[in-house]
Amino acid sequence: MVHFAFQACGLVGTLFTASMIPRTRSQSGLGILFTSSAVIGVIGLLTMPGLSLLWALFIGFCTGGAIVLAMALFGLRTVDYHQAAGLSSMAQSVGYLFAALGPVMIGVLRDATGTWTVPLLTILGVIIAQGVFVALAGRNRTLPA
Repeated sequence: MVHFAFQACGLVGTLFTASMIPRTRSQSGLGILFTSSAVIGVIGLLTMPGLSLLWALFIGFCTGGAIVLAMALFGLRTVDYHQAAGLSSMAQSVGYLFAALGPVMIGVLRDATGTWTVPLLTILGVIIAQGVFVALAGRNRTLPA
């Protein structure tokens, strides 16, 4: 049930983001909204794990919206398709490397500590870094040609 709720809210985040991007000049606010949603979800898991269904809704909304925003920023922040392709290939290479290693590293932390506190705090740190980067990347400007 929790996984279904997570996925359903991911769909909500995806549709919400797709409808909001054309309506905003700067996407920093959207990024901060998604970051805040994830922070609430992870802090909720740390402090009230019995409400994991509720926290899955917050985190799911973030993941669905954040991926759409990330992909949209490649085109929104570049001047032509060549530049967009270069930025996309660089960012996705690094991003998918982290996506592949992230679950393994979180598992290693969980096994090493015997608790979910350290892994969740690590995830919280990554989310906060994401918030800083998306606030900067979401500003209404393009990369120099």
